[in-house]
Amino acid sequence: MTSPPAAAIHPGPGLLRGDISDGPLIDRISAEHPDIDATVCCAAKIVVPESVAEPLYYYTENVAKGFALLGHLLRNGNHWMLFSSSARSKAVFETPLRDITGGSALRAICLRYIKLIGADLKMRSGLQVMQPTHAPAS
Repeated sequence: MTSPPAAAIHPGPGLLRGDISDGPLIDRISAEHPDIDATVCCAAKIVVPESVAEPLYYYTENVAKGFALLGHLLRNGNHWMLFSSSARSKAVFETPLRDITGGSALRAICLRYIKLIGADLKMRSGLQVMQPTHAPAS
């Protein structure tokens, strides 16, 4: 997680901040937590205006670093991944991910879903911001 809202962080142990392309960090986590069976990977960046202004940065954060993570996971024997993203780079990541799972021990599930924006005007569920940056204006 790069910038989770404070309410999303459990006060107990378990939250590690870092970069998914940081091999030594992934190695340390794998060594210290051999009971981890699977990894959940979500797009790092999802702000639409920023992604249009800085596409190379977005592909680096969401795609290139995702590939680095796959290598680190495989090297450490973590062969299960749940991939979830609503970012445009999701499709760019999924095709090579399919190839990688076909030629390695990695097994992955890719979630496909749509986010229903504005389903509750009182914000009791769903997005917790009135003007989401990753959804087109209606």
